[in-house]
Amino acid sequence: MRKPGGDLERHTLDLNDPFFSMQVFSVLENNGKMDPEKLDDYIARDGYKALRKALTMSARRYARRCWPAACVAAAARDSRPA
Repeated sequence: MRKPGGDLERHTLDLNDPFFSMQVFSVLENNGKMDPEKLDDYIARDGYKALRKALTMSARRYARRCWPAACVAAAARDSRPA
């Protein structure tokens, strides 16, 4: 019988491999520094900072800052040939 997720051991990375020596784990920068099950830990490390900023902006400022990027991405997506 096949295991759920397949043969994951085959896809495990050795982070001590020289290939990774010069890389920065920006996505995992808080790895090991906080308990992922504690919301207070996340908030203490500036979790929800972008949400807090967006909620304190006026609707007009939010639209000017956040919508143009979404509009550009949508236009690019819609202009691709089918």
